[in-house]
Amino acid sequence: MNDEREETRGLPSGLTDDIAALAVVMAEHGLGKIEVDANGVHVILSAPRVQKNGASTAGGVSGAGERQDDEDAPPATVPTGYVVTSPMIGTYYAAPRPGDEPFVRVGDMVAAGQTVAIIEAMKIMNEIQAERGGIVEELLVSNGQPVEYSQPLMRLGQ
Repeated sequence: MNDEREETRGLPSGLTDDIAALAVVMAEHGLGKIEVDANGVHVILSAPRVQKNGASTAGGVSGAGERQDDEDAPPATVPTGYVVTSPMIGTYYAAPRPGDEPFVRVGDMVAAGQTVAIIEAMKIMNEIQAERGGIVEELLVSNGQPVEYSQPLMRLGQ
């Protein structure tokens, strides 16, 4: 066993994997915030809040003593139905190219495996596909909007 630890952005090796796992738990259970104290490390994860105008206010990881969200604010609402989420941090695009028709609109029928959006990350265009089929009931982000890991993009109903 290697006692040396690689550093990733100042975090001990393995901690970034733990943080990513916590983000998945947050998304699966619709949690707005998780706070963990372990082995001298204090981590706060908070999900972005989607406002009525479609904009999001970013939460994130913060160190001890830093506040990134207002605890008096109402909890974020969790979309119901099947939610297509962003698998990465990047910029959301609703169409393949500027000026093209969007991949989907509210009311469209989506098949499993169909491309529903693009997330640009580090100048790479990543096609986002629906894992399940359904009818697009709500688009939760706007074209060109920055998105976070596991952020809801759209809600599909049956």
